[in-house]
Amino acid sequence: MLPLNDITERVFRPNPEYRYQGRDSVANAAVKELISRPGVAGVLRAPTGETKIVGEEVAVLYEDLTQAARLSGPLLEKISRHSTANIVLAALVLDKILEVQSDGGYVSGVEAHAVMFGRRRAYEPRDAISLLSVEALKYGQALRLSDAYLLAGRLYCFNRRPASSSWRFKLPSRQSVAEYLGEANGDWARAPAEPERPEWLIWHAKAAPGRSPGEPQYKLYISPEPAYLRESLSAALPALTASGAHAFKTGADLHGILRPDKFVAYFSNRERMFEAGLQIGSRLSGVPAQGVPFTAGMEGGGIVSWGIDPPAHAVIFPWSGRSWRCWLTDRLAAALIVAGSDSAPVPAWEFALDRLRLDGVDPANWEPDAALWRAKDSSA
Repeated sequence: MLPLNDITERVFRPNPEYRYQGRDSVANAAVKELISRPGVAGVLRAPTGETKIVGEEVAVLYEDLTQAARLSGPLLEKISRHSTANIVLAALVLDKILEVQSDGGYVSGVEAHAVMFGRRRAYEPRDAISLLSVEALKYGQALRLSDAYLLAGRLYCFNRRPASSSWRFKLPSRQSVAEYLGEANGDWARAPAEPERPEWLIWHAKAAPGRSPGEPQYKLYISPEPAYLRESLSAALPALTASGAHAFKTGADLHGILRPDKFVAYFSNRERMFEAGLQIGSRLSGVPAQGVPFTAGMEGGGIVSWGIDPPAHAVIFPWSGRSWRCWLTDRLAAALIVAGSDSAPVPAWEFALDRLRLDGVDPANWEPDAALWRAKDSSA
C-alpha cells in the first residue's frame, strides 16, 4: 500500500475551472431541492455544465482560499471534522476540487498522484475477492463511460450470472424462487414483502434483538454459485442463529438469485459476524463460489466475505451510500472518470484504488478503517 505524503504545508488554490455557489445562492429549483440535505453546502459549476455537489469542507475552503496560498492552522482545523486535514486535502486534490503546487505548476486529479503518494508499487490482489474486484475495475475502465451513475451501476452488477433459458425455465416467477429456497427453520420469521425493496426476501430472527439506531450494521455475504444456493442456505442458518444475526435476505426473483450478493446476513457485532462467517466458510468448503466484488474476503475461495454500511456522516444522498457496495461503487466510478485517458500517468483502476483509501477503505483487503469510519461496535 502506498504511503500518503504530508501535503498540508504545500500551496493550494481552488480549481479555476469551477465557480462555487453556496446553497442559498442557487436559483435552479431542482438543484436547490437536490442540495437541501444536511451536510451539503453548495455546488461547484464548470463552464461545460459539469456540477459537483460539495460539503461544508469545500465551502470553508472556497470562502477562505481566494488565491493560491498555504493553509492556516485554523483553516486546517475547520476542514478536518471527520478525518485528518491531510486526508481531506489529498481527496479534494484528487477529485479536482483543489489544485496543489508542484514542480511543474498546479496539478490535480491523476496528474497529482505522484504528489500525494510518491513512488508507485504494483498492486497485488491477496485473494479471490480482491482479484475479482480488480477485474471489475479494469472492466469499468474499459467501458470509458463519462456518466458516474451509469458506471457505478455497471461496477455494482459485475459478476452476475446470465439468465439462461434453463434458469428461466426452472425459476420463471417470484413464487417459484420462494418455493425453491423453502422456508427457514423455526428461529426465523419471514418479513412481509416491502414495496420499496421488492428484489429481496427478508427474514428476521425471532430471538435476536433488532438493530438499534446508531449501531453499526455489518454484512456477511454468502456467495455460492446459484445452483448451490439452496443447500448453502440450509448449511448457513444454524451458524447465523447461534451467532446472533438479526436478519438475512436472499434474492426474491431469478435475477436476484443470479447476482453475486444473493444471500446477505446482518449483524450489529463484528466478532459474532466473523464467528458465523468462519463457521459457514468451513461448512461450505468445496462449494463453488461466485464471489462478491468490493467486499472483504474471509477465506481464500471467496464464498464468504463481509462489509459494513457507511457511517451517517459519509452518506449525503439516498443514492450515495444506501449500502456498503453502493457507497464503494459510487466512489470508484467517480475516480475512474477523473483518471480519464489511457495516457494518464497512473492506470485509472489503480488511481481509483488509491483514491478509495482516502475514504477509509484498505484496497488490499477491502476492509474499512475503523478509526476513519468511527463506527462503535455493539456488545449486544
